Amino acid sequence: MSGMWLFLGCVLSTTFEEPRPQPPPNLQIVIEVPGADAEEVETRVSLPVEARVQSLPRITHVSSRSQLGMSVVEASFSNGVSLEAAYTAIGSVVRDMPTVAADTATPRVRKAEPDDDTLRLMLQSDDLGALSRLSDELEARLRTLPGVSQVHGTMEMTPSLEMEVDGEQAATFGLSVADINNQLGRHIAAINPDAPLEDIGAISLETAQGTPLPLREVVRLEKAMTPNQLDRYDGQRVAWVMVKTVDPAAVRQADWTDLAERYKAKIVVSSSTIQ
Repeated sequence: MSGMWLFLGCVLSTTFEEPRPQPPPNLQIVIEVPGADAEEVETRVSLPVEARVQSLPRITHVSSRSQLGMSVVEASFSNGVSLEAAYTAIGSVVRDMPTVAADTATPRVRKAEPDDDTLRLMLQSDDLGALSRLSDELEARLRTLPGVSQVHGTMEMTPSLEMEVDGEQAATFGLSVADINNQLGRHIAAINPDAPLEDIGAISLETAQGTPLPLREVVRLEKAMTPNQLDRYDGQRVAWVMVKTVDPAAVRQADWTDLAERYKAKIVVSSSTIQ
């Protein structure tokens, strides 16, 4: 009797998951500008770099952050652009940096990593004072919402002392603007911006003949509130308020209409990239 082989077959079932689509790349150009305040950083670096990035193909959004000594310009690319292609495009901006923003340090390029635990509220207005007051009030309200653990705004106004040399007046004492600036450089560390203007104006400089010269005779003094950081998004002045919460719906569904109307501003809730 011949042997008989019995083959038992089984069907293996395998489930294939489609790969999750990769989000379009966001890259940041980080440029150090030692000694420059937020306004100077924005004027000298962030604005021209923004314009250059905006000219690249397949750019969806351009934002910037200007603060003491540093500019960060972020480029958001459209769907379908590979990370390699994005780096290549931004590399062309970096190569042009000597003509785009002269006298700056070598830029660094980095990938902006998303922070899925953070919501960002974008406040839009051309009035810096209104943005600052709106941010303060919005932050206070956000802290009262259920589930909110952290609230942080980027718009802070700090007191500053503005000094402008009167060149014509300086010349009557035999001094140039450079002479006054050199003398100011020797006093600047000792000047307290919070001191009364009368006291600051009494600081003694010297004329070309070596006689005492009160600072107020050749320098216009003014106290002002200046931003510690300036933000822009697609060419518009904005400020950001970041919120960490276990209940994002409470933030998204909150009604900020009265604040937007009072400050003549726009408030938009979005997810976060990096800030």
